[in-house]
Amino acid sequence: MPTKLNTNETMPSNRRKILEYGSVSLATLYSGCLSSNFLSDSNGTGRQEIKFESEVSNQASEESPAVVSLKIINQSSNKVEIEPTGQGAAPLEYIEPLSGAQGEIFFYPQSNNRVDIRNGEFSHNGCWKVIDGSEGEAYLSRVSQSVPISLEPESIYSIEHEVYYHGPENVCFPEGEYEGEVSITVMTNDQRTDIPHEYSVTISEGGDIRIS
Repeated sequence: MPTKLNTNETMPSNRRKILEYGSVSLATLYSGCLSSNFLSDSNGTGRQEIKFESEVSNQASEESPAVVSLKIINQSSNKVEIEPTGQGAAPLEYIEPLSGAQGEIFFYPQSNNRVDIRNGEFSHNGCWKVIDGSEGEAYLSRVSQSVPISLEPESIYSIEHEVYYHGPENVCFPEGEYEGEVSITVMTNDQRTDIPHEYSVTISEGGDIRIS
């Protein structure tokens, strides 16, 4: 059974503490979006399999925003190292806003201080939303240094994000689809392979979200 690296801890405010890796625990594979990418072994005789998986951990409530869990699964028998492709922070920590017809979806990672919001703030006044500041539109920033993660054979790297809407003032999570892309670099032996992955968030008429 795969093991899971859990990067989450309870956060009392929007200022997140530094990402800390907890103890390794047993976990099963959850249902949700799953895509596979394959890397050749150094000797050319085998295959290494890297998978992305995502799911909605919690829908939004009056107490907290919706939360999605993003995972990278190493289902090979070899240890690999992963890092974001061409950018800072740890894998899947910094996600460009997902674009839709009526605004954007912001993913904000729990349990770290490597990603922050600039020129804006997170608000809950009947809607979990990103509010622009006085100097233009809000945006997410990240540290410039990448943070590689070692992923043991048949293990899972997992990180959770709070979900916020960014759009017109009188609109809150309008029904529709929002899409974005992330990329990781997988390193094994002397091989480096960039693997892109697309995320799609669908907002239902009632405001619930699905991720694929």
